[in-house]
This record gives sequence, C-alpha cells and structure tokens, in this order.
Amino acid sequence: LLFNAYSVFAQNRNASMGPAPIMKSENNHKVVNTIDNPASVAYGHLFQSSSTISMPIPAGTPFTVMNFFSAPSFASSMTKGGNGNYYLITHAPALYQFNNVTGEVTLLGSITGIGSDLPNGISYNPANSTYYIITSENLYSFNVTTRVATLLGNMGIYNSAFIDLCFNDGGACYAYDIWTDGAYIINPATGAATFLGSLGYIANYGQG
Repeated sequence: LLFNAYSVFAQNRNASMGPAPIMKSENNHKVVNTIDNPASVAYGHLFQSSSTISMPIPAGTPFTVMNFFSAPSFASSMTKGGNGNYYLITHAPALYQFNNVTGEVTLLGSITGIGSDLPNGISYNPANSTYYIITSENLYSFNVTTRVATLLGNMGIYNSAFIDLCFNDGGACYAYDIWTDGAYIINPATGAATFLGSLGYIANYGQG
C-alpha cells in the first residue's frame, strides 16, 4: 500500500493533482470500515518532510518516519513486485527501489517509452507477472529491469486524470479518475476503462 501526497493546482477544475499544498491544520480521520487484515503495514513518501514513512493498516496512524528521501519531482506511486522488491516512481519520470526495512530509496534510472506522459501509478499483476504504469489517459506495460514502458492503449475517458491502479490476484485491474471522481475497471490488454461507479467523494489530490 502507498500513502502519497500530491501538489499542483489545476485550473478551471474541481479536482487537483500533484503534491497537495501544505495546510496549517489537518482534519482528523477515523476508521470507518475495519478490514480483516490486522498485521498489514503501508509505506509511502511524505513530501512535506521529504521522508519515507510507514503506518499500520487499517488504523492508518501513527506515521513512523523511516528515512530521508527528497524526490526530484513528487513521488506518485509505489508497488511491491513479484520478486518482493518495492518499486517507487516519480514524475521525473524515474524508477526507484524502496527498502522497507531501512526506508532508503535508491535510484534505478529514468523511465523511457512514455514520451511526455507523466507516470501517476505503478502496479504489479500477479496473474501474468507483469508491471504496469498508468498516466492520466494511457496504460503501459513496464519492464523494471530495462525501465522501458510499452503503450498498451488509451483508456478512452475524455480529459481524464487517472491517478493509480491496482490488480487483484485474478488479474483484474482497477483505477480511479480524479476528474470524474469515478472508479473504473481497466482492460490490461488494451487499456480500455469501463466505469464501475462513483467514489462518493471528491478525490482532490488523489492518493496511491
């Protein structure tokens, strides 16, 4: 799991992407739905303090600062791969490896094959042992060894801003769009997105 903070203001929209602006006060949050997974831990990057962090799931707090990481551009997503390694991407676009014991982040190199697209999400599909990258409008397969992304297709949602994606054990791919505030299922072969329903809230500065 990845907690991430974003902050660039979008114009003429009711939703924004990028690192969230630093606020003087924060709203308290509570666990509404406790999942049956008491030993889970989530990892992420807190851009305000340039820190890698961990937190218990489902409680969500407290955050534990693990190490220092100042991303050259904001860290947009992270996934645990089939080899047990954690891979983190930034908008640079670049690929990093995250050490979940020390919290250290190591640059592996630049991501190629996406042109001017900015990577908003990375995920591993256990059904076919393949990594995928999502941008605002496109889906790519991704080789973490060569760091080359291959376009699979456009998601077909006009003016979309997809933020992250994930796979279940059966290989079904899900993502959400912060402009429509909707959840979608994504065809991993073509990139085509099918609307599932509303998130029920405004996903401003969406999280991983």
